[in-house]
Amino acid sequence: MSAYTIVDDATGEVISLVDMPDERSVALNTPDHASVIEGWPPSAACYLLRGRWVERPPRPSRDHTWDIELKMWSDTRPDEDFAAHARGQRDILLAASDWVVSRAMEMSEPVPEPWRQYRARLREVTTQPGFPRSIDWPVTPS
Repeated sequence: MSAYTIVDDATGEVISLVDMPDERSVALNTPDHASVIEGWPPSAACYLLRGRWVERPPRPSRDHTWDIELKMWSDTRPDEDFAAHARGQRDILLAASDWVVSRAMEMSEPVPEPWRQYRARLREVTTQPGFPRSIDWPVTPS
């Protein structure tokens, strides 16, 4: 018996690992859209790319699934989860800059322009085109 790997031609993903007497026996049991590779991949986390085994990067979290077409991990959480997290982060950043507004009010002065713009940009993060998955956070003024 010899070890063979059956690989999807389009994606490079392993379809199955088999032990058979010869390659001809494997070929008879291989789908049309797949190829037979002698031996097994170096690990279970590999896919075939241009004739070479490539190891998948570690899974970032249990919320990620492997995208076979893109060859990358995708976060599968719903947009609502991302939006809630982003709004919470925005609220924390606004609260952390409240002291500037309080100080300006106590001194009967306007809020310094860099801080006013910063706080306005924080409030506008929800209107960014990539929200909630891609956010360009403003930089805190010095």
